[in-house]
Amino acid sequence: MVLTYERTWLRINQTIDGSTAWTSTDIVESGNNTYPLTMVNVTQMSPPSFQIIDSNLEANNTKLDIVLVAGNSGTTLQGVEISLLYLIEDVWATIQDSKIDIFRCRNGDFNVKIFGSEIDTLESMMTSGFNLKIKGSDLGNLNLMFAHPEAPNNVELINTAIGGLYFTPSSPPVYKFDQAHVEEVIALEAGSVFASPLLTGSLDFGVNCSIVQDEREGISALSRVYMVQVLEEGAPVSGEPYTISNGNRTIHEGETNANGTMVFPLRFVRRFELVQDPAQGGPYMYDTNNFTAPLILKVGDHVYEFGFLTETPLTLNFAPTNPVEGTVEKKTHLGSLMTAGSLIAVTLILAFGSLRGKTINQQEEANAPTNQFTSN
Repeated sequence: MVLTYERTWLRINQTIDGSTAWTSTDIVESGNNTYPLTMVNVTQMSPPSFQIIDSNLEANNTKLDIVLVAGNSGTTLQGVEISLLYLIEDVWATIQDSKIDIFRCRNGDFNVKIFGSEIDTLESMMTSGFNLKIKGSDLGNLNLMFAHPEAPNNVELINTAIGGLYFTPSSPPVYKFDQAHVEEVIALEAGSVFASPLLTGSLDFGVNCSIVQDEREGISALSRVYMVQVLEEGAPVSGEPYTISNGNRTIHEGETNANGTMVFPLRFVRRFELVQDPAQGGPYMYDTNNFTAPLILKVGDHVYEFGFLTETPLTLNFAPTNPVEGTVEKKTHLGSLMTAGSLIAVTLILAFGSLRGKTINQQEEANAPTNQFTSN
């Protein structure tokens, strides 16, 4: 049974011996007259399903089956178990200490806050605006897609663990992390648009976390902002030149600040496409991929290897000298990769004012071989 409420305020207060009790206040229309209808402590033995339209829902310490919230509505849940929570149109929701199997937001502008909750799958699609804040929670899978590129989008994940983090070319442009953790997989869907969601803040990965990419023809890309502090026996290494390179090619160079810190964003790209109207002799296909390519950070005589799945922020505390100059002192887990390509191309996309860095000469860039790390 599905109970439908429109233009009302519904309060569901508690679960007693497997039954759900709720109180609601409605305005019933009959001709030109309206009458108030109040239901107090109504019970149903199995978890009920609700449709809430242009209304407010409050639920506390109860178990529900399917809840559809639509129109200009609001939802407050605390200590609630739900099989499916579905938000449509312009809905705000605050969820605390709850457990939801599937949580979907579609076709609207949403303001969602989640605290201390467990959600197996959280999905969004066709959003005209999306403000999502998740704190102290566990997510099985997070997949945000078809976000309007010019609409306000704010995605924050704070002290939250995620099993699988999924990206499409239409995902929100920025994800802000604060002590977030991805345990199992970063999954990328290929597309025809060169979109590159930016991952910022403190983020780390499980030991067996892998990068899984769509094997279809197309482009997939992600950007990450790295913040690295370099210490020598606990003291900041300030004003020290550094370089970032792949093989013999330098893609960025700069100098650590007064705190021994450097901040730099890198864009990782997988491109597998046929060249339209190729010149005689080719190339006939773009086949580049750098998501598992190792990068080398060199600060003075100290050398460190890192990659896409390196945690941020990162603190490197070196001994005063290396036993052998140029030896890689620490190697991070770079993850595994399932994809069609294996060649390399990373693009540095931004330069931060906190760095006294410089990029390599644009003419050198134009003359460089393809499928190498490049600086923009």
